[in-house]
Amino acid sequence: MPYSSLKTADPPKKDGRRLRADKNRKLVAQALLQLLEEGERQPTAQMISRRSGVSTSTLFRLYEDLEALHATVLHNRIEQLREFFVDVPAHLPLQARVRQFVDLRSRFYERVTTVRRQAVSRRPYSPFIDQALSMNEQWFYAQIQRLFAAETNELEQAADMLLGVDSLTSWESWDRLRTVRKLSVKRAKATVEATVLKLLQ
Repeated sequence: MPYSSLKTADPPKKDGRRLRADKNRKLVAQALLQLLEEGERQPTAQMISRRSGVSTSTLFRLYEDLEALHATVLHNRIEQLREFFVDVPAHLPLQARVRQFVDLRSRFYERVTTVRRQAVSRRPYSPFIDQALSMNEQWFYAQIQRLFAAETNELEQAADMLLGVDSLTSWESWDRLRTVRKLSVKRAKATVEATVLKLLQ
């Protein structure tokens, strides 16, 4: 096919029903996110319907079930925070790498915690949510492997050390420091930085 034909081809247009469905899908996802951020622990379909203005019957035509809706909200939230999915320069001194790394993780966790907490509670019985969380966790672990390769590549216990860093910098660890130990963001960051440095030095 000539290049000119490709260049001038019009994109397929969505019909009115498809546009309404897309709009309602977004309204429902936004409603669930708002309810979660307001502290609602178990938003029901009726609550989401009232907040979004979309009927419950339409809601369940748009989403297979509430688990699929929760998974969509989690995925959307992570996508909105892609700015935090960047690598810290590996050539920096260890202390600087750890500081920047912990700063990125802490800012991400502070933004995702409300949605993440709900997702973790639903993970054991939701393949959708388990897949979304697993992809996030795999990227984070691979980042640790890249970032601290210089400190771990030659060690017999490299795998154990990397798993230790992964655990120390996980959302679960951060959430415990913030909610159980009631540390400020600044104090929690200092605690994680000091512990990771001690492990890697």
